[in-house]
Amino acid sequence: MSIADKLLSKMATQIRTAGYAGRQDLAITDYQGIEDGRRVGQVVISHNPTLKPPTGRDIEEFVLATFGNGVLANLDTVKIHTDLHAVSVVMATQVSTRPITDADSPSMVRLNPLSYVDANTHEVWDVSADDAGRRFMIRQSSDNLADIIEARRVRSRTAPKLAQAKVAAGIDMGVGDRVSFYDNGLVAYGKIQDLDGATVGIEAAAGVVRVDKQAILKVIAKGEAQVADSKKGLQKYFSEAFGDAAYAAELTEETTKD
Repeated sequence: MSIADKLLSKMATQIRTAGYAGRQDLAITDYQGIEDGRRVGQVVISHNPTLKPPTGRDIEEFVLATFGNGVLANLDTVKIHTDLHAVSVVMATQVSTRPITDADSPSMVRLNPLSYVDANTHEVWDVSADDAGRRFMIRQSSDNLADIIEARRVRSRTAPKLAQAKVAAGIDMGVGDRVSFYDNGLVAYGKIQDLDGATVGIEAAAGVVRVDKQAILKVIAKGEAQVADSKKGLQKYFSEAFGDAAYAAELTEETTKD
């Protein structure tokens, strides 16, 4: 168990022992899986309409009190839906990893070039790589996030339903954008190569991968084409507004400085 896992476990124990004193009005009302939904998904947390949306701290405490250290919420993905009196956030089951050097341990038996089984625990470990190409091992798990969420989902006629298009619409993405995204339950980084309906082709360190649009977490930097189009439109606006092309060009550059 990593240090982070131990800290989360300790915090979960303390919260359960002390009793959850956070937002008692919060409830999970809907879920939309990302990829196959086994590890990652968009979760809708509803709140009392008379109260403000939950803060990041509220969400962390709620998730920890509800799932212990088995499920984590990515606060970078929180979206507030005022019309639904809810927030949506990407959650993922905890993923156990170990150094690639562990593959040389006497207890590890190779099943194929990318999978090993630990003879002591009978756990299967797959070889993976991060966005920098560094290899490590990730444990296969039978934990299914969809089942975990379903067991705790509150059903109500008035509960908001997760509109897939509505939740995804908050991310304005285009070819050339650099993004963070979920790939096999892990956060990765890359550049969008193409958009094809509900999926996105991304050039990442490990090669080109295709993921659901729902798997995109954040646009880190806009592509050069989008930036150029934006500047062109802005310069046209300034030129028409002030009637001075030279001043419009200068104002555009000043406005779009990093």
